[in-house]
Amino acid sequence: MTTVATMRTKASESKTHVVPKPKEEQTNTNMEAEIRTRAYQIYEQRGRVDGHDLEDWLQAESETTTERREAA
Repeated sequence: MTTVATMRTKASESKTHVVPKPKEEQTNTNMEAEIRTRAYQIYEQRGRVDGHDLEDWLQAESETTTERREAA
């Protein structure tokens, strides 16, 4: 994912430049997306029963963290 920075020229024209996010921020964003996806999978496996969102998130976070640690 990238951020957008705008610079002004002498003629008051805007130029848009793409500035890449730092590697650590990209990794955190990717990990959050993995956790979100896994939490939704857990929710679906539970039969889409509401009221367990925090439990599902924490389980997904634990699984994702463990998988990443083992892969390193």
